[in-house]
Amino acid sequence: MGTYKFSGGGKYSGMFNSDNEFHGMGRYFFEDEAYYGGDWKNGKYHGRGYYHNENLVKQIGEWSNGTLVRSMK
Repeated sequence: MGTYKFSGGGKYSGMFNSDNEFHGMGRYFFEDEAYYGGDWKNGKYHGRGYYHNENLVKQIGEWSNGTLVRSMK
């Protein structure tokens, strides 16, 4: 568990694997005010999660390797 702040303004708070990749439960706050919260695997969205872009357009569902594969709206 931990928090990592990027120089560009983004911030990740959550779990990491042994390679220091985002892994497990975590939240990422993007510099443009987009947000992802949910499951991660080896640095990518993977499992159940919620994402919204800077315009608050939501994507909720199952993610695989960084891609939304099943929407749960």
